[in-house]
Amino acid sequence: MDYLNYNLKDGYKKINALYELNNHLMTFGLDIYWRKKAGIILFKLLQKEKYFENKDSFIYCDFCIGTGEFFEEVVNRIKGVSFEKKSYFIGLDFSFDMINWVKKKKVYKVDNVVLILADVGFLPFKSNTIDFVSISLGIRNLRNPGDVKHDDIFAMRFNEIYRVIKTGGYFWGLETSRPPNKIIRKISDFFTLYVFTNIAKIVSFDFDTYTYLAKSMLDFFDADKFKHFLINIGFKEVDYHLMTFGIVSLHIAKK
Repeated sequence: MDYLNYNLKDGYKKINALYELNNHLMTFGLDIYWRKKAGIILFKLLQKEKYFENKDSFIYCDFCIGTGEFFEEVVNRIKGVSFEKKSYFIGLDFSFDMINWVKKKKVYKVDNVVLILADVGFLPFKSNTIDFVSISLGIRNLRNPGDVKHDDIFAMRFNEIYRVIKTGGYFWGLETSRPPNKIIRKISDFFTLYVFTNIAKIVSFDFDTYTYLAKSMLDFFDADKFKHFLINIGFKEVDYHLMTFGIVSLHIAKK
């Protein structure tokens, strides 16, 4: 929901004052809960592994930053334990409007926060330099829905993500998923097609964008298939946490 693919029509990239509100309306506010829960899970994992110990510095990047809500969630958690460490928090998006949106938020005032306008397929970082990369509710938009030939482009983008992560570093992906239970999946599909997106269309008067978003949600992998996709990319340790009956999944992949 947060990242609009650059292959879409120019009109899809336009951001208005209701964009962030529509994300909340489409999920009845559950997206706020998903991000917060994901932040808690990830921070506990880093503490359990004592990731911050014996490190002089680290770099966290949020790709497809969108409106910056997950970026802000993670930065606020990490900066508390890394205050004396040399750290960089990098937000990246292809949309200039999204970058400007994040600049209006409190997180932009945090020391060493950097916002970059770039394409995930051509990242401006050296190999093996990033400790953690996250994408929140934007993974599916790196893949054109219903167009199998573009799966190679999707894999190319994730090979690029894999390239920049340090050995022992992580990819964190929060994304809508296809619920494993068939009955819940049908209910979820109905709400996606006829309730959530129609609310957003009515509020925003933007029918094309939210029609696309609904299609991308229904066309994306289920959690298990995306897990195997990440393993094929090269990640050694891959797991996922299902949320809200599998409507959303948090993927954690270690390089």
